[in-house]
Amino acid sequence: MKMKPNEFVVYVDYKAWAKFRYWISLSGSDEVSALGIIEELQENGTTTGLLVSEIYLLTQVVNGVETIIDDKAVADLMIDLASRNIDCAKLKCWIHSHANMKTFWSSTDHKCCELLANGSYSVSIVTNSRDEILTRIDVYKPCHMVLDRVATQIYFPQDGELKEQLEAEFKAKVKKDKTPQIPKEKMIPVSEFESEEELEEALNQGVINFHEYEMLTRQSMFEDF
Repeated sequence: MKMKPNEFVVYVDYKAWAKFRYWISLSGSDEVSALGIIEELQENGTTTGLLVSEIYLLTQVVNGVETIIDDKAVADLMIDLASRNIDCAKLKCWIHSHANMKTFWSSTDHKCCELLANGSYSVSIVTNSRDEILTRIDVYKPCHMVLDRVATQIYFPQDGELKEQLEAEFKAKVKKDKTPQIPKEKMIPVSEFESEEELEEALNQGVINFHEYEMLTRQSMFEDF
């Protein structure tokens, strides 16, 4: 697998994510779902990522395999957003849990993603009680296309003043020693994965990082095409 350094990323605001994680804990062995607002992150006129800035829990009926959101609750949410001058067209994220099951797209999930068709795109996220994350982007125009296993990160915004304080404290207290103190062979992580496909899935879900992936597969993530 080869990966470019500027890979497209879906971010989830840390406060919104904390809310949904708590709803998952309250849901127990049942699924739960919510809708979210998507902000497009721009750089030099190009969309470089998508941010789930807020998540809304709606009236729904849940069990261990599905959630059914009340249609009126969706309409009421859109009315509420409009009353607060929030663009309803940004309501493009569907996020749900699989409780104690693995993260995957069930046949019901695929149908839900198709129903989200809005003339542009939608973001769907499935997570579980183990905090695993699987994200896809459905593009509906000019035809239905799916970008699966999109890199996903939790977004922690920092204001300029706080960033300067943190950098100053880091420079004052952290001294880097370029001489390794641990034999290189002892730094290789123990692999619990049976195939490269499982390693790639673990990387996409954040279970292992780029450095660990490189050591386990003995190949560079960013080699030239």
